[in-house]
Amino acid sequence: MNIATRPRRSIAACALLLVVAACGGGGEGGSSGSTSPLRVREGWFIDGAGRVVLLHGANVIDKRPPYLPSEEEFGAADADAMRDLGFNVVRLGFIWAGLEPERGALDRDYLARLTALVKLLTSRGIYVLVESHQDLWNERFGGEGAPDWAVFQPAKEPFAFNWGLSYFVNPPIGNAFEDFWNDREGTQTRYVEAWRELARTFAGDPGVLGYDVMNEPWTTATWFVPQESTTTEPFYRRVIPAIREIDPDHTVFWALALPGVVGIESDLGVLGYDNLSLSFHVYCATSIFLRVYLDGVCESATGPSFDKSRAARDRQGSGWLLTEFGASDFLPDIARHAAVADQNLVGWTHWAWKLYDDPTGDVDEAIVANDTGPIAFKSKMPLLARTYARAIAGTPAAMSFDPESGAFELGYAPDPSVSAPTEIWLPLAQHYPGGYAVSVSGGSWAPSRRDERVLEVSAATGASEVNVTIRAASGSR
Repeated sequence: MNIATRPRRSIAACALLLVVAACGGGGEGGSSGSTSPLRVREGWFIDGAGRVVLLHGANVIDKRPPYLPSEEEFGAADADAMRDLGFNVVRLGFIWAGLEPERGALDRDYLARLTALVKLLTSRGIYVLVESHQDLWNERFGGEGAPDWAVFQPAKEPFAFNWGLSYFVNPPIGNAFEDFWNDREGTQTRYVEAWRELARTFAGDPGVLGYDVMNEPWTTATWFVPQESTTTEPFYRRVIPAIREIDPDHTVFWALALPGVVGIESDLGVLGYDNLSLSFHVYCATSIFLRVYLDGVCESATGPSFDKSRAARDRQGSGWLLTEFGASDFLPDIARHAAVADQNLVGWTHWAWKLYDDPTGDVDEAIVANDTGPIAFKSKMPLLARTYARAIAGTPAAMSFDPESGAFELGYAPDPSVSAPTEIWLPLAQHYPGGYAVSVSGGSWAPSRRDERVLEVSAATGASEVNVTIRAASGSR
């Protein structure tokens, strides 16, 4: 039976099992051009209908001049492919050197190209997190980020064994960051002013998720000394109010400094602003520094990494988003991180969509094997094209998905004040080619009339909880 025309059925307080034949294609309706502005409330991203929104997507960042992908490298086919995987967010990076190549003069053509990419994605119903990306601060150290006019330290080649270790063995990098934190010759002031202009550009755009003000900030060249109270904290207390003065509505994303990410105790104070979100990254240390995947080590580190980030989020009273994970073709690690993100009910953006000749990256990091031409997905794609609840009319309690079997489970406490349905994304082509079975207790379900890949669930009157189970139809996989 065609799921797009199947009538809604009432299922109050009991379970109904239906096997539904999957259909090819599918309208773009609800997944094309329909975004509602999001704000953080009680740790969740909340849409205009009052629903909790979970986000799945990828990073799109070109670290080499001209610091944004060309139309051939990221165009309509990429945005369509993301939408068809169920992605509803992109962390879109810009490079300060591209935005402000000359001190005090923003490159309007660069800003226009950035804006065009935002519009391309939001026209497909994909939220955009606008992010300022840096690694190793500047190209003279083997990375990218700050323009040359904002760097006062001598060039130093990245550590040959691993670029990330350069933070610890190349003092000029730490000194360059110290120059920025101390606002040497007004460099931080200029950076904050650039963010004000970006806020002016995107204020009022409901498809912009928010502003990720700096990727992986570095605070010290001495490994065991936390310094966030004198570096990132004063910076956040400058940049957040500057953005809010122009754009009071979009979420501002903050991050623990890189030493804190890998285990050094943070001394970042409570910032005290509302509508904030933690931008956090989870990688296996052996993969970062050795490019070797020791599965036992990686597995044992995953839970504590999420726990540490959750504690940092709770301390600030903010939301959270896993803005980087993956960066490899090691499938057990990717599957584990995605599963633990589900367990923690936190959204994510995988690193990365394409490689773009990344100076601090590797060939195994991308989801798409080729930067130009017809899109060729790598083997990790089915792990990322997941069944998930991307809008929940209540408070989520639990969610899980098994990409091997297609089994999905969701539990939530419905909010009777929210009239819009819960929406579950079904990757039909990847996981349900022969159909799927749905069991719901505490409510009713129906396929969306706008997109057969979206299942809508409504709570029964008086229900205190709703539980949804989805299985691939017998013999369909």
